[in-house]
Amino acid sequence: MAQVSADPAQLTVVQVEVRTQRAWGSPWITAASATTIANGSAKAVTPRVVTGDLKMVCATAGPALDAAQRVTTCTGPF
Repeated sequence: MAQVSADPAQLTVVQVEVRTQRAWGSPWITAASATTIANGSAKAVTPRVVTGDLKMVCATAGPALDAAQRVTTCTGPF
């Protein structure tokens, strides 16, 4: 789940991805993702991912009409 608070007049996008990796050095695979576009605050929720593989969650949020202003953050592998 990822959420962002924004001015109600701003069109906002939130995207969250759960990525998995079988072993260190292998490619990260997107196991689940969700995107929400809304005026003002927005929240995106992926389905639950149950796996024994490494997981990482990445979220991107910001103005829907200005990609340069969006911010992406990721957790460390867990």
